Amino acid sequence: AGMSIQGTPEWSPDGKSLAYGALTVQWKGNGDGIAPRSLTNTVLVVHDLATGSAKNAFGTQLDNSVGGEIHWSHDGRTIHFGVQERVYSSVYAYDVASGRITALTKESMVRGASFSADGRAVAFAMESPRSPAEVYATDASFASPARLTNTNPQLANIAMGETEVVTWKSSDGWNVEGVLLKPVGYQPGQKVPLLVSVHGGPTGAHTNGFKANWGSPGQYWAGKGWAVLYPNPRGSTGYGEKFLLANVKDWGGGDYRDIQTGIDALVKRGIADPDKLVQSGWSYGGYMTAWTLTQ
Repeated sequence: AGMSIQGTPEWSPDGKSLAYGALTVQWKGNGDGIAPRSLTNTVLVVHDLATGSAKNAFGTQLDNSVGGEIHWSHDGRTIHFGVQERVYSSVYAYDVASGRITALTKESMVRGASFSADGRAVAFAMESPRSPAEVYATDASFASPARLTNTNPQLANIAMGETEVVTWKSSDGWNVEGVLLKPVGYQPGQKVPLLVSVHGGPTGAHTNGFKANWGSPGQYWAGKGWAVLYPNPRGSTGYGEKFLLANVKDWGGGDYRDIQTGIDALVKRGIADPDKLVQSGWSYGGYMTAWTLTQ
């Protein structure tokens, strides 16, 4: 009751349990014509079919959402799942017996993990700031992955801007994070035009991935001598539930200031030219761009 299953439930090998992502219905309809809404972390749930109990596997260990496929190990002792945390996509393991959660990857962009029948090997796609997703393989610990594909060999001959994960203090002291893409051949001390790209949602986030794809043509601008800032203001996913809910009924308030203080920080660093600032965005990012013009 009060729980919404997200994605496809996965059977345990012995058929006695289900694992799935779920969130709770937090906001009830209040007569304003808006349907009941959910805006909470999507937690990993282990459902015992015999007893009917549904255990929140995250408890207080993990303040983020399941993101991606859920997979039982062949012996049923471990559940692997993806998590979007900050500007990365990570893989975690849940030990069914102890309830312990362990991170298997760190500061990587991993997605679509697929395990061998015996559970000893895993293949997955992994993106980087310099490459779209390629296929990698490793053992179940995710240590020392080996790259198997090279679907865009032409990138070796294309100059690209470097990315940097940046943080700054907002006007009320909150820590805010984003990704800064620097111009091709950028030298410290150069002041350059800055494009600010605001993501949609607002329950979404920019990641430290390849910035030359749908909705993110940053490398094009880097090649033209521009820097691009991808901010994750309050309301973004990947930074915990409090941060996720922090712009509810406050669009254009704290989130707007989170973005503007990020621009100020880059001006102060001597990277952004204060006379050459541009902002863009789609969906919620388009709203925020229009709002910014009025301020």
